[in-house]
Amino acid sequence: MADSDDNVQDQQDWVSMRYTIKSVSDDNVIEESNPAFPFVFRLGIGAVAAPMEKAVRELQKQKLENSHRDSSDASSATFNCTLGEIQSNQLGKSTQGRPADTEVECTVTLLSTSYPRFPTESDQDRAHRDKVATACYNKCLQYKEDGNFFFKQKDHKEAKRQYIGAIKSITDLLAQLDELANYADTGNLKRDNLNQTLCSSRNNLSLCYLKLKEYKKCANQCNWILNNVAKNSEQTEDSLATQEKALFRLGSALFGLQEFDQAIDKLDECLCVCRKKKDAPTNKEAAALLQQVRKAKVDFAGKEKKMFQAMMSG
Repeated sequence: MADSDDNVQDQQDWVSMRYTIKSVSDDNVIEESNPAFPFVFRLGIGAVAAPMEKAVRELQKQKLENSHRDSSDASSATFNCTLGEIQSNQLGKSTQGRPADTEVECTVTLLSTSYPRFPTESDQDRAHRDKVATACYNKCLQYKEDGNFFFKQKDHKEAKRQYIGAIKSITDLLAQLDELANYADTGNLKRDNLNQTLCSSRNNLSLCYLKLKEYKKCANQCNWILNNVAKNSEQTEDSLATQEKALFRLGSALFGLQEFDQAIDKLDECLCVCRKKKDAPTNKEAAALLQQVRKAKVDFAGKEKKMFQAMMSG
């Protein structure tokens, strides 16, 4: 599980909606959401452009104000803006190449403001259960993708939060699959997919911790990967690559903690794993760090010896 002191964003940040973007000049539809699969995203992280998020928040507010009445029906809003104002990293991809000053009319239909519940045995319809379970899995992937986005922006603290969200969500899904033995490994939701996403999320989280100099937490994530995934799977190229990453980051974290002997062991092991890979060059970064750790160990021992001699002579 993720560290208890790192909180995951509230699930209520998630919303699902349908949208249409039409050209004002000719009334042609430029882009719209898939009717079968609503567009799902999290507010407040730049997933959609400011005008779209503003419209969704207004609809949320209306839904909350009408909560004492039957507000289960979807609510809609329409607004005008330019194409440049509506484009974002997740929405408006079909509009690329069009003039940014093109006037468009946007219609937003808010469907839900809650995290999708996981299917239970009361959901008799297999197709419905598959759809809901897949939506839950997509949320996990969204956490991870958001983490990747923030990591590229060098916002390691926010990336850390997103990866923790992915880990918590995937762990919850795996627990549900254990309870639903007849459902496991059916439809679009595969246990192998969950385990693979869990492992990569933990690996990414370990790198965030390393960048933030949270070395103990980095080591915890790397040890989890090595104990629960990498060494218990078949020695495929992917498995070896996962082990190599985890061992290198573990060695780096132990170096940061000045655990020189353990760091040397893990970096040696990292280089051994690297040699098992087909046509793989030597991990130059690990080899260079290994030399650095060995030198630091000697220097540290020399300083300790001088300090001891100074204390004895005093």
